Amino acid sequence: MRDELDIGAIRAFISVVDAGDFTTAGRALRITRSAVGKAVIRLEERLGARLLNRSTRRVSPTSDGLLFYERCVSLLADLEEAEAAVRHREQKPRGAIKLSVPDAYGRLRILPVLQEYLLQWPEIRAEVTFSDRISDLVGGGYDLAVRIGGLEFSTGLVSRVIDRIDGALCAAPSYLSKRGKPDNPEMLNEHDHLAFGRDGHLMAWSLQAGDELVKVRHAQARMVMDSADGLRAAAIAGLGIASLPSAIVAADLEAGRLVPLLAEYQGEPLPVYALYPDRRHMPSKVRMLIDLLVQRLAQSGRTTDL
Repeated sequence: MRDELDIGAIRAFISVVDAGDFTTAGRALRITRSAVGKAVIRLEERLGARLLNRSTRRVSPTSDGLLFYERCVSLLADLEEAEAAVRHREQKPRGAIKLSVPDAYGRLRILPVLQEYLLQWPEIRAEVTFSDRISDLVGGGYDLAVRIGGLEFSTGLVSRVIDRIDGALCAAPSYLSKRGKPDNPEMLNEHDHLAFGRDGHLMAWSLQAGDELVKVRHAQARMVMDSADGLRAAAIAGLGIASLPSAIVAADLEAGRLVPLLAEYQGEPLPVYALYPDRRHMPSKVRMLIDLLVQRLAQSGRTTDL
């Protein structure tokens, strides 16, 4: 039977990466430089991979070492939380939390809540990736992702609705002066579409007037992006018609850079999901952040109120 991972060796490896050398790591752990080096060697032999680049002046992680370091830091933080819970300590979230959030929506809606969360819990460190793509949560070491609904999510993820956003169908005055303004959803098929999509899957536009619900699909979109900010820029440049979250384009509509279309048709609200790996025991740092997002986003209402 294979020996279990040595937690002490993992802590030694993390300390070496943090310190940049074996001597400083040994002082931090109150053990000798030689003991630190032997612990890291045992770890490398067990994993069958070189974790550190060693030189006379500096020690740095290899690509495998960096991946192992990032995962171990998160796992040890989770282990500390589990230990605190068993010992009935006050469950203060601590350690690192890695998030992936949509670019424009993330800056407008998620970042203010995250800032509040970090001020409330000073022992939390956050790493945030702003992207409209579905990230590989497990492979990328992410604890949480926020994504706007409409496309299939990766399997093995748990989802929770944290917000709903209204959409705005719009185009630039320069585009409308050349192509005309559509009077009904059917006329949209005669126009250039700027569509949100990824990996060959395009998000249809959902337009509703009373009991009538119209799905507008993109037979030949002029441009497909997986970035709401990118679509906004393309629309302002006059490349076509886009459907975007109202909050993202509110200032552009007010300034006249974009013109609202088919005002009698209300865009179907899109759900916003918190996505996280399917774990039996969710770390309290993730659970508490999700709970705060749900609370704050519900209090502030839909993005049209921003």
